[in-house]
Amino acid sequence: MLPILIELTYNLALLVALSTVSGFIGDRFPGRGGALLQGLLFGAAAVIGMLNPLILAPGLIFDGRSVMISLGGLFFGPLTAAISTAMAMALRIAQGGTGMPMGVSVIVVSALLGWAFHRRAQGRKLEITTPRLLLFGLTVHVAMLLCAFTLPSSVALDVIKHIGPPVLLVYPLATVLIGKILSDNLGRARFLAALTKSEAQLKEAQALAHLGSWELVPPGNRLHWSDETWRILGLTPRNEPADYQRFLERVHPEDREQVDRAYRESLRDERDIYEIEHRVVRPSGEIRQVLERCGHERDASGRVLRSLGMILDVTELKTAEEHLRRVSEELRQRNEELERFIYSVSHDLKSPLVTFKTFLGFLRQDHRAGSRENMEKDMDFMAGAAAKMERLLEDLLEMSRIGRLDKAPTRIELGELVEAALATVAGPIAERGVEVRSELPELCLYGDRLRLERLWQNLIDNAVKYLGEQAAPRVEIGVEKMVGETIFFVRDNGLGIDPYHQRKVFGLFEKIDAKSPGSGLGLALAKRIVELYHGRIWVESAGPGRGACFRFTLPDALREPEEFRS
Repeated sequence: MLPILIELTYNLALLVALSTVSGFIGDRFPGRGGALLQGLLFGAAAVIGMLNPLILAPGLIFDGRSVMISLGGLFFGPLTAAISTAMAMALRIAQGGTGMPMGVSVIVVSALLGWAFHRRAQGRKLEITTPRLLLFGLTVHVAMLLCAFTLPSSVALDVIKHIGPPVLLVYPLATVLIGKILSDNLGRARFLAALTKSEAQLKEAQALAHLGSWELVPPGNRLHWSDETWRILGLTPRNEPADYQRFLERVHPEDREQVDRAYRESLRDERDIYEIEHRVVRPSGEIRQVLERCGHERDASGRVLRSLGMILDVTELKTAEEHLRRVSEELRQRNEELERFIYSVSHDLKSPLVTFKTFLGFLRQDHRAGSRENMEKDMDFMAGAAAKMERLLEDLLEMSRIGRLDKAPTRIELGELVEAALATVAGPIAERGVEVRSELPELCLYGDRLRLERLWQNLIDNAVKYLGEQAAPRVEIGVEKMVGETIFFVRDNGLGIDPYHQRKVFGLFEKIDAKSPGSGLGLALAKRIVELYHGRIWVESAGPGRGACFRFTLPDALREPEEFRS
């Protein structure tokens, strides 16, 4: 009895060692590839056990094959069971002997029972507990003993008598021991897989939300940054660890003292949570806006055990807020423009209508009186009122069209464009004897030719209109480069503009001199055209009598469209 027990214990010790290797395979090779490797491992373990068996009589060989094959099937399924079965059967058949039928039966029954229990556990999602392992071990080894009846009955009873007690005592316990090792290995593998998946999901969520996290443990000031924190700061994790000083180096110089003070005051004042918004400067020079929130975990004495924080990149949010603010401001201005528009249209249309109605009455009177001379004067006044209404309506129609680009852009030489605009206002220029100075570089613009021509036409016409009684009236047209930006200008030496009125000149129907000709829409039209090309326009004047200079940019008109690139 004792030798049998010693031999069995030796075999089982070997099986325990080999089952530990199974944990390594489970960690590194999940899925079908892992099941195949487990089959080879469990088959090898069964073969090793069979090569150092407990021999009761010639041909009667006992070892741990039933434990390994059955557990391989239980934990890793039919593929593992099939491979280990094939390896063990091949060896047992090669060994031959009178016990060969029993040996092959034990191998097959162990594999079938392992697979059957595996399906049951998978189907019912049962946890493989110690009692279930013990029941499984008893079932397999009772079946193993019953396989002895493949031998002659006299031999079978003798075999059962000799090996029954040690087999039922040691093998189920060995099944429990090795099964627990395998169960722990699988549990650890599942935990690591879940942890890896959770970490990946956390990283993905942080990347999507632009939200990083960090943890600082005061003893030793050990600091950990999440991957997204590194990205927000524009840094790459290298051999050097994260530290507070590296973080402060990335904070914008203007915000650095405030950020450092907020953190240190939260420690000193025993505040558990603080929040601060500031800028960070990446090594590339890019500035990002971030929101930080930090919480401290303290012991009973108030000493900080660790600090946990988050850093949220709110740059896009701030950009959206700024865009919304600008849109709201633009809507407010447009609403004010609309109110002025309604008032001005009603006023400016009413005036020529009143003139028309009045002189129509005079015309009737003069017709009855037969005064042909007075009738001619009446009709001249009516024609003037109609012309004024026509100009106003044409300007209003043009204003309504300005807000959209309907035509495909064309390439226009700047010099050619300005010459066309000057030709349009050649009459007033000649009448006033205006000297026009035009110094233009070779430059191409891309856009709606008529609208761009109208822009220069309106600005030149406005300059000529407000030259006053200058003895030597002059208008200058040119281009300047300022801070890498192309700026166009139309300058005159005329009446100038009081600083008080400079912000109003681009408004609808705004006229500094109410008696001046025109509808008051010329500069408003110019502003709309400039904005259509995402530019800006402004006026500079030292004051009344000192001339004015209108400057503007046209970024989109300077950008060559794809269709013009060769």
